[in-house]
Amino acid sequence: MSTLIVTSDIGIECAFSALGRFLLPDVVWANLPVKTLRTPNHLENVMSCKTTLLILFGDYWSPEEVASHGAKHFNFASGTPFTDLINYVVSLPNSNVALIQFAVGRHKTLITMLDDRVCGRKTFETQPLITGMFNILTDLPTETRYYKLFMGEIELSEVIKLGEAVVESQMQVVKERAIKNSRVGTFKDGTTYAITDSPEFINMTHDELKKVYQTVDVTITATLKFAPDADDTVAHSLRSWNSAVDVKTIIGSYGGGSATAAGGRRAVNVQIDY
Repeated sequence: MSTLIVTSDIGIECAFSALGRFLLPDVVWANLPVKTLRTPNHLENVMSCKTTLLILFGDYWSPEEVASHGAKHFNFASGTPFTDLINYVVSLPNSNVALIQFAVGRHKTLITMLDDRVCGRKTFETQPLITGMFNILTDLPTETRYYKLFMGEIELSEVIKLGEAVVESQMQVVKERAIKNSRVGTFKDGTTYAITDSPEFINMTHDELKKVYQTVDVTITATLKFAPDADDTVAHSLRSWNSAVDVKTIIGSYGGGSATAAGGRRAVNVQIDY
């Protein structure tokens, strides 16, 4: 059986792909830019006639597109716990349950941290892991770094130690950003939000914004990205603090995610003429 795992090439989705590679033999994986994932029929370019199991992570595909490929597929939405992937792999025919359980037990702390992160729990406690992975072996793609972590070629303690040092040095910057470089606003439907810039530590910035503006429904972080040969863009992350507010619906075609956490990019034209 040939298995293909398709995710975006960003952060936590790379960790999801790496865990899939770690648990499954004979795996082909594709970590693609979000822009590519949102291009119709892009799966045609990465699937082969030998693909019999297709595992997708995110919300980039329509049901019609997935169904058209005929392969058995499983689509994990953004916000899906990593333990759901493990349970799915265990349920597959001919899976080596004992070996998988041994491997998962070996990485219990790591998987728990990833579950907390993807489900929006313990933001501060899990930030050293995310930051450490961003700053270690920077010449390698993010997915490869996570795979090496699962394979034991990188020690979790080493990653966390590195991440803790960076987080400690930047935490005051995050707090000052939320206080001194932010404002509130209202969407057309009356939903209130608070916004600030955040080139890094996005989840921690959401938490700090909510501490400053306790009554808003949504917090937003935005980062301007300049490109020499393409449109400038604003990368934005939205988090809902109100169960009646769905930020995935708000962000619409400009991004993806879940009802409680979504992100995306919008093209902008920045002109500074003196």
